Amino acid sequence: MAYKTHISRKAYFNCAHSYEVPGWTDEKNQLEFGKSFDNFGHGHNYILEAHFEGPISTETGMVVNLRDVDIWIKTVLKTIDKKYLNKEVDYFKSSLPTTENICKYCFEKIKDIINLDHVELIKVRVYEYEDLWAEYGKLY
Repeated sequence: MAYKTHISRKAYFNCAHSYEVPGWTDEKNQLEFGKSFDNFGHGHNYILEAHFEGPISTETGMVVNLRDVDIWIKTVLKTIDKKYLNKEVDYFKSSLPTTENICKYCFEKIKDIINLDHVELIKVRVYEYEDLWAEYGKLY
């Protein structure tokens, strides 16, 4: 059996959003989303965790160089950090910027830029609050 090691990196970002289905009336959006529906939006300080898996290199002793991980994460977070997601990020013009969709977005974007064969992004977790988070990826 070939064993793999799991390593994770945490990063912080903040952005604003509002839950609003464009084809719905304000009343229906308000009824469905409550405080999360707001014409002016509201913001959160998020925590992102990126989880990687792979074999430990006999040369470097690492699964993946954290310098590379930091570059990947910063590249993705630069697209959403300090943004009003509904208005400034194309992805969220057609997908509600829920915690779940923000998590999926980050996973897909990080996965797209990984350029190594020996390491796999297995999941991303995004915390909106200490007691609210979403995970996307391989969930065991």
